Amino acid sequence: MFTAEVCEILNKSSQDLGTSFESLLSEGRLHSFAGFWMVPETFDKAAQRFLEELRRQQTADLRVVYFDAEEIAKAAQLPWQGKPLQRIVSLLETRGVLRIDQLNVRLTDLTLELTPRQTELLARAMPFVKENPVNVLSPAEIARALVVPIPAISEILRLGTFADKTIEVTDQMYYSPEQIAAIQQTMREAFGKRPFTASEARQALGTSRKYIIPILEHLDRVGFTKRNEDLRTLA
Repeated sequence: MFTAEVCEILNKSSQDLGTSFESLLSEGRLHSFAGFWMVPETFDKAAQRFLEELRRQQTADLRVVYFDAEEIAKAAQLPWQGKPLQRIVSLLETRGVLRIDQLNVRLTDLTLELTPRQTELLARAMPFVKENPVNVLSPAEIARALVVPIPAISEILRLGTFADKTIEVTDQMYYSPEQIAAIQQTMREAFGKRPFTASEARQALGTSRKYIIPILEHLDRVGFTKRNEDLRTLA
């Protein structure tokens, strides 16, 4: 229900209800999505319908990278669209159940099914991805080595993230899951439970600032490390 509808039902202005809305939000008794209000119980049930419909469509064709969130909401018979829907899918992304690209979505627990041509190109690129444990080649460098257009390599490495074959640290830095696991293990052995700086992490991994800062920011995002000002600890 939108703010205007609540105000009309209660015969109050948005200014009259402002304090009440703020109180309900702070207490966790309401969710607000760009002026669209839902109680948590109703939202959770509606979100489940949305995710079930997305799962149905994604399972039907695992080769599709993203699905239109508005079309998914419509198929699930939910009145979600525009900015409220954008806020809703952003919340679901923070819960770890969705990957989003503006108003396009996909479930995180279903991997992309690559076509034979995509599989072949990724297989050609992966030895270059794995060539150095930390100081990975950029998509442009891999493209030059393979004599393949740069956009084709950038795209296949990005698609590889949806197939659980690559991990995107930045759009210029892709790793295999095994490389990231090895980096994490090195950091466990080097730091254990003690706090460490980016410089110490750089030394432990034998790399440069060009690589260590994006790597640490990625590890922060996935919850492997926790940052407190200039120090980090392993979570």
